Amino acid sequence: MANEWTQARIADLGRVVTGRTPPGNDPAYYDGDVQFLTPSDMVGYRRVERTARSLSSYGAMQLVRCLIPHGVGVSCIGWQMGKAILIDRPTITNQQINSVIINENVADPSFVYYSLLARRGELFNLGAGGSRTPILNKGDFERLPFLLPPLPEQRAIAH
Repeated sequence: MANEWTQARIADLGRVVTGRTPPGNDPAYYDGDVQFLTPSDMVGYRRVERTARSLSSYGAMQLVRCLIPHGVGVSCIGWQMGKAILIDRPTITNQQINSVIINENVADPSFVYYSLLARRGELFNLGAGGSRTPILNKGDFERLPFLLPPLPEQRAIAH
């Protein structure tokens, strides 16, 4: 079976989106029904039941290009780099998170989540270049190599 695994990149698994933070001084953006995910919300659970902050429908409309309907989010800056989370409902993240909206004809979201979770140290090392604050930019994240078994095997492994 291992010979059926293919070499891919994160970008091959779906669309990669880097989040944004709306202006903090405008209350019209906040306190609604759309989750606003930050690395601080990623506390070791597979999914986030509730984020510390949420966005209003107005705030979500302003950041609609950053909306993640479902996928996997990965913290890509600072000491929290490499934290991974499954996103299973519409969510907008801040700019410290790169998310992959998984093409489910290519990859199983749970398989991708567990794979990235196991690679936290590697992700941290990729971003720990010469700067004081480690950062893994979107382009380097998209090029991250990824071994991909056939979908049925991905599902079995994730299960």
